[in-house]
Amino acid sequence: MCGQTIPPTVHHFRRKVKTGERTRRISSRANPVAVTTSFGQRIVCAKCARILDMERRKTEFVQYVELGLALLLLLVALVAHFLS
Repeated sequence: MCGQTIPPTVHHFRRKVKTGERTRRISSRANPVAVTTSFGQRIVCAKCARILDMERRKTEFVQYVELGLALLLLLVALVAHFLS
């Protein structure tokens, strides 16, 4: 990611990174576009590994918060239904 040289002895910072993206347009329909993203395991420096891990944790946290809010909304709707 950062372009920093990594010593050959460092192999414990393997992370899943985006290696490419391909866009394909289908001409038979109006404007459909298919985007294919490819990922691969790469050895990254310690700083990039921390950044990638932080991004993954942030995404997981947002997903858990959204799930919690959805369950809370469902609970409120069920309580309102049974009280009316």
